Amino acid sequence: MPLLPQGEFKSSPQHGWAEQYSNGRIAAVVFNNGFTLEFRTYSQDASNLQAGSLALLHCDEELPFHLYPELALRCEAQDGYMSFVFTATLGQPEWREIVEDRTQWLEDDVEIMQISMYDCQFFEDGSAGLWPEFKIERMKRRLSTEAEIQRRVYGRFVVDSGLKYPTFVRSQHIIKGHPVPRSWLYYAGVDYGGGGDETSKTSHPSAIGILAVCPNFRRARIVKTWRGDGELTTADDVIRKYIQMTHGLTMITAFFDWAAKDLGTIAQRLGLPFAPAEKSHEVGEATVNTLFKNNALKIYDNSGDTEKLARELEGLLKSTNKKSAKDDLIDASCRYATTKIPWDMEYITKALPEEAEPATPTPSEDENNLRRGLPVDKSDDLEARDDVDSELYYWSSQY
Repeated sequence: MPLLPQGEFKSSPQHGWAEQYSNGRIAAVVFNNGFTLEFRTYSQDASNLQAGSLALLHCDEELPFHLYPELALRCEAQDGYMSFVFTATLGQPEWREIVEDRTQWLEDDVEIMQISMYDCQFFEDGSAGLWPEFKIERMKRRLSTEAEIQRRVYGRFVVDSGLKYPTFVRSQHIIKGHPVPRSWLYYAGVDYGGGGDETSKTSHPSAIGILAVCPNFRRARIVKTWRGDGELTTADDVIRKYIQMTHGLTMITAFFDWAAKDLGTIAQRLGLPFAPAEKSHEVGEATVNTLFKNNALKIYDNSGDTEKLARELEGLLKSTNKKSAKDDLIDASCRYATTKIPWDMEYITKALPEEAEPATPTPSEDENNLRRGLPVDKSDDLEARDDVDSELYYWSSQY
């Protein structure tokens, strides 16, 4: 109110204005030049938002998405503008698909920006902005959780309450990909879906995850991931994709959704090592959370669809309906792939210091060490170990 024309100007035909109240609160400012500025801040019912034809509508903070259709309709008659500015504190999947996944609102007249504090270090003219790097780092130290850092500093869609997989931490569990030691064992998870129209809440894409597991079953790495967004897939298509992804790998078992009978039948006829997955959500979620909590399971940053898997883990709520849940890569790469593996849980749950990533020495290093009379550590290379137990272990794993 203090910014609006006052005194004699308040009644001016050009600059004048008058306020309107409803239930003791200001509802609108009617300007004498024909413009009306309406306030709908306090309305919670979509029916109360019906306000005629609007030229501009701005929503501050995260709008409950179920209100959007009514608001959009108000702007259609005048081809009005809609503006939304918010920090994603509610973790609504609809806004994540629009802002982060970029799978919705693909029209030319839509501008979408996902802004982090690092984007605010300088103004457009190159002068220093409000968030120099030292202030950003200080803010990161002051925020209590990794989820808060991702949300407040990087502008990501992260939920930290009611999550199905609260033990997953992006900065801790996504690591740089590197060659897997030859002795590690490969397992897979395959989640078959029809795919197709991504706008359908009941349309689920197919997904595949490949897991490399240490021979002592104490740690594992998700090394390959794929989610067929927007692809119409048959059981045969998924099998072909699986064969492509596992080329050159000696697979122990691929666990699949046993409800997809055609998938299992095709795999068996091709001699692929497919076996029914453990579909219990309670068992699967407990296994995955335990592995993440104790740093036994990590994801390679070059696995393929690493970012898609990370977003699923960060955004899946316990309250999400399974039919509309975005959890296809979780099912394949995490739940199906891990649940039936014979983990050494006694060791894992001791929460001992994390083992270093295994190094694969070159033959020249081994030869030099042998010449010097030094022992060659081949404890993680089954093919190089000559003890009887290792030989038996190797052939047992092949069986």
